[in-house]
Amino acid sequence: MRKFNLFINGLLLTTCLAVPVHSVAAEEENEPLFIVSHCMKVKSQNYLSVEKDMWLPMHQELVNQGKKNNWALYRVLYGDRSNCDYYVIESYIGEEQLSEAHDSLGEIFKKVHPGQNIEEAMEKTESSRDMAATSLWVNIDTVGIKPHTFVTVNWMNAKEPDKYISLERNIWKPIHQELSDKGHIAGWGLYALASPRGSLQGYNFATVDSSNRLGPLPIEKVLKSVYPNKNISDIFAETSAVRDDVYSQTWIKIANTVQANP
Repeated sequence: MRKFNLFINGLLLTTCLAVPVHSVAAEEENEPLFIVSHCMKVKSQNYLSVEKDMWLPMHQELVNQGKKNNWALYRVLYGDRSNCDYYVIESYIGEEQLSEAHDSLGEIFKKVHPGQNIEEAMEKTESSRDMAATSLWVNIDTVGIKPHTFVTVNWMNAKEPDKYISLERNIWKPIHQELSDKGHIAGWGLYALASPRGSLQGYNFATVDSSNRLGPLPIEKVLKSVYPNKNISDIFAETSAVRDDVYSQTWIKIANTVQANP
């Protein structure tokens, strides 16, 4: 736990983040929101049944017990599927949830699936998909995320993280807030990659746009509304100067947990 704490604290300090989170209780405790992303490559037609019938109830029980913030399953709608057909996204509030969420997995399985054999269930899971990759992210900033059907994930590479974060917060967050207020999107988030890291990774940040419909957004109209005295070309030039837009995908939500009753 000590090495893990030093790693996370180092990440937060080097990026100078006061990380916001999605719950009132977490905000009071100033706990960071961690996102774990699992890239899934399907091996059999049983995959969706495994996720929705076996794993979703288990993750819901973890949410109910306060050991996890959220779990969701997305299918890649537009984008390269050579490595990932689906993404499982888990969120955790604070290091304790992140570190200890699966310590009681055996007990959770027995409670949710009484009479079933956990070894057989794990074998069924392994035969249905390959977990091709897993990454850990830290939430930096958010425009309140509402219920949504789609997400567009934009992977970014920034050589100077402080300048990039400042750009997103001071220029693009108000734009996304306006898009949300006008009903064009259901939320926006900025995330820093915690692991894996390094030059071979190719990106170190991501933004996620949540929505309930597909189609182009009125970006230029909103830009003019939010920044009537700014030149739009200058905003895009400033953006291009501090980050590379590496790749984008659009996913559709298949299943998710619901927040436990207080």
